[in-house]
Amino acid sequence: MSFVCLWSPAWRTVGALPPSHPPLPEIAATLLARAPRVAIGKVGNQGVIWADAHGFSVHGKAALAAELIVMLERRGITGQHQVHAGVADTPVAAQLAAVHGASGRRQLVVVPPGTDRAYVALFPLTTLNHDPRLRPLFFGIGVTTCGELAALDRESIEVRLGAQSVPLWRLARADDPRLIFSSAPPDAPHASLDWVEYALRDPMRLLFVLNNLIERVCTTLATTG
Repeated sequence: MSFVCLWSPAWRTVGALPPSHPPLPEIAATLLARAPRVAIGKVGNQGVIWADAHGFSVHGKAALAAELIVMLERRGITGQHQVHAGVADTPVAAQLAAVHGASGRRQLVVVPPGTDRAYVALFPLTTLNHDPRLRPLFFGIGVTTCGELAALDRESIEVRLGAQSVPLWRLARADDPRLIFSSAPPDAPHASLDWVEYALRDPMRLLFVLNNLIERVCTTLATTG
């Protein structure tokens, strides 16, 4: 998978958007004109918008994110509320790139494919919005960055910090199991035929082809119950 994460300082508190700011669901619906799938998410109390970049080339992912930024700017989300975007193979890396990596004039950060773990390792643990009760435990073992946490093995994490720290350890390793988008509906049964004869004079031949295609669809339906 590949993800585009969009974030604006205006979305720091999801339930307290500026009066002139369009609602996030309305914004997300606008982005569907360009992105195949869009979802609204939360990072702590902050709102983010996710766009599906699966199947795009590296250049295509960056171009998609840039287009989405432009679309949001046309909706008036500019200035101090300008949109930042992060592109990565995993949600956590895309989120960190958008919220903490992009700033000022640099509105877009693209994490090169296959480098998500190394990118996440650069950030302090506080950027992962973990339970504050875990902070003294991490401080006690001298762990302050995602990279330092990711370097530990799971067994030592569970023994020293408890099972509740394992999800954070996974995120620090760019192992993000979150289901950002709902499952795509399965393809409807279908059948097709490449037609190479452009002249058709006998309608019975067309009827034969149609019956064959219908039979294939019916077979698929019977197989799936």
